[in-house]
This record gives sequence, C-alpha cells and structure tokens, in this order.
Amino acid sequence: MKFVSFDIECANSYQGRAKICSFGYCVTDETFTVLRKEDLPINPKARFQKGMSKIGAVHLAYSEEEFRNAPMFPEVYDLIASVLEGPDKLVIGHSIGNDIGYLRGECDRYRLPQLSFRFIDAQTIHRAVVGAENAASLEKIAAQYHIDFTAHKSDDDAYATIAYLGEICREAGATLLELMRNLGIEAGEASADGVIQMKCAALETSGKRAVDEFKRMVERSRPLSRGPLSGKRFCVNLNAERRDLDASEAIVKRVNELGGKYVLHARDCNVFVFDEEKPCAKCRSALIRIKKGDRIQLISEAEFLDLLKN
Repeated sequence: MKFVSFDIECANSYQGRAKICSFGYCVTDETFTVLRKEDLPINPKARFQKGMSKIGAVHLAYSEEEFRNAPMFPEVYDLIASVLEGPDKLVIGHSIGNDIGYLRGECDRYRLPQLSFRFIDAQTIHRAVVGAENAASLEKIAAQYHIDFTAHKSDDDAYATIAYLGEICREAGATLLELMRNLGIEAGEASADGVIQMKCAALETSGKRAVDEFKRMVERSRPLSRGPLSGKRFCVNLNAERRDLDASEAIVKRVNELGGKYVLHARDCNVFVFDEEKPCAKCRSALIRIKKGDRIQLISEAEFLDLLKN
C-alpha cells in the first residue's frame, strides 16, 4: 500500500467556495520512505483574497504572476486523480476535511467527476495519541517532531504531515495500519455520493470522558467565600465552554474564588455568557427564559473574562 499525503492552498473563498491555486502531494511506502513529492501551481481563475499573497499575511510559495501562468484546475485534474485514486492507496491530510471540500468544490465548479478515495486525518490521530483537547496546527506539530518545511508550500505541507505521522508511528512502535486498529480508526471515504467522515473511537471515548469529568467538577464546586460575584450564577455557552476544558476548569475555580457560582444549565443561571455568532442549545434556552420574563443578564465572553480579573 502507498500513503498519499496532500495539501491545498487557495486564492480566495468568496461566496463560500474556495478557488485552488496549488495542489501538493507526497507519496510514501508503508515505512514512510518518500517515493515522490511534487507541487502543482494552479491558475485559480479568480482574484486573490487580500492577505493571500507573498506580500500579505499568508506567504504563498509563488507570485501571483506565476499562479496566473500555471495550468487551470481542469488541466491538472487527471494528474490529481491519478495521485489520489486507487485501491492500493490511503490518502492522508492535516485537517483533511477542508482540503477535500476544496477539491469537491472545484470539481463542481468545472463540472468534473468527483474524486473517489479513502482517507484519514493526521491531525485527529495526533490529538488521539497525545490526548490533546484541541487540534494543533501543522506548524506546531512539525516543531514538536523537529520537522523542517516551508509552510504554505503545498508539497512541503504534505511532506510535513506524513513525516509527523511517521514519527507518531515510530514512537508507538507500530505501523500506521496497526496504529489505526489500536485507536479504533475507520478510514473515511470520498466519492461521487458524498463524504463519509473518518471515525476514531479512541478520541470519541477520551473526549466524552473529559467532558464528563468537567461536569462532575462543576457539580462539586462551591463559592469559597463572599466576594464581588456573590449571588451571581454563571452559565457559559457550549462553544466557549468546550473550546478548552482545562481553561474552563480554571474559570470555574476563579468564579468560586470571587464568590460566584458556575452552573452547567441555562435554567439555573442569572448571568449567561452568550455567543451571537454561533448560538448553541444553551443560548436558545437562555433566550426562551428571557422571553418568559425571567431576569437573566446576557454578557459576552470578553465581558465575562473581564469580571474574573477582579
């Protein structure tokens, strides 16, 4: 079996659809020996988003002129298909769901057949192995394993991804297929019918365990003394609460130190930390209570954190 890591850079994502400007890949054997590595600049047939250039915040590997002179996506489609497709290949990426979405968008844009391949997400495997609550960036993981590469050069990003996955396997004393079995990983699949996401039983179990432990900690917590937050019962929206459970645990302790109480449910609070951009189920519950006449103060996450600085 061959492992195929790939990465994509885009010129823009206007109207919710990304326009690819480079596709890079790195092919290895099952021992992670590199067999082939190539970067394909692509004319995105679209303007570059501000910051998506060598002079902007994201430093792409080529100048805009070089991208304009490159072939368009339909001209490299067959090559990309030959790289990714095949029963003897396992496709790998870092946060691969984004890149699969970019590919599928371009296939729709140019009315080309959707590509079919099995895939795994290296970022998710890293989370499961190290027990991290949050996903880490490619740059951070590469630094952890002392891997040198040029960020935002697609073939280098692809190489860094498969290189750190190889290091994870070596540290575990297992082949990639063995590691997948140990973590309860089922490869995802992209096809003309859609995308079936990869499953990782180990991560699902550890994530649920971490949430359960946090809930138990909150239920046991009590205000330590009277203070500036006495009488306040705070409930935080799920997006902020689950973003980093270690940080949330520290917040619970700080609320208690200031005389307040942290609660898990909107029905029990009199102060709710609201998320206007992504309202969760708890946000909706708080709004329903307010409509019914309950006195609940809505504050932003920034305002909440300011209160804890007392």
